Amino acid sequence: MNALDDEKHRVIGVYGPSGVGKSWLLEQIEKRIRSEKRLFDVIAKATVSQTWELKNIQEDIAYAFSLDLNNVPSKVGRADLLLKRLQMELKSKQKILVMLDDMQEELDLKAVGIPSGDESAGCKLLLTSRYKDVLQAKMSAKPTFRVEDLKDDEALRLFEKTVGDKLEDDKELKAIPPQVVKKLAGLPLLIISVASTLKDSNVYAWRNALINIEESNVEAIVKLSYHHLKSEDTKTLFLLCGLIGGNL
Repeated sequence: MNALDDEKHRVIGVYGPSGVGKSWLLEQIEKRIRSEKRLFDVIAKATVSQTWELKNIQEDIAYAFSLDLNNVPSKVGRADLLLKRLQMELKSKQKILVMLDDMQEELDLKAVGIPSGDESAGCKLLLTSRYKDVLQAKMSAKPTFRVEDLKDDEALRLFEKTVGDKLEDDKELKAIPPQVVKKLAGLPLLIISVASTLKDSNVYAWRNALINIEESNVEAIVKLSYHHLKSEDTKTLFLLCGLIGGNL
């Protein structure tokens, strides 16, 4: 928040491994800015990810300005229209924050329609990526902040909170969570996923989970979550979300 409030910072980066909570952090920042009604007049956001499409990013940003790009067929035309709208807002002294989440590689801001350089006064970028060099070397982000993994005691508290009362009266189960969370590398997304999967399972399922989960192996954890889904419809929905790149 201090970096966003500092006039000399134009591009700010947040980085860390997948599942550590970067997207959640952006949500909290947005909520705080909107609730305090300060810093920015408009917040535009888009998820970039590995399979990004320029059109989708443009439309997501345009939505914040109630700008309809559906009737503009070309990428260049949409970029030009979006850039003119942002420049108009900046000239009227509006302060704009553009959030771009989950960047895997360099993004050409000009191709999107986002002002940069001397044209960007009043417009800030808040970017997230797994890779620090993408933010610093390719997007000129300064400063950058690393989202740290949870420490063992924090990870255990999150696991126990997600599981609920199940552990209170079962000494055998209570010995398993500390061993499980050590294998989940302090990543909140994985901890919540596994805890949610196990909270209604018996002790045998907990033991199998402890055996099957390899450290930081996201694939093994996703398989564990999938196989514990009870209905075929739910499993199909799970697979469909994964296929289209949704957040499970």
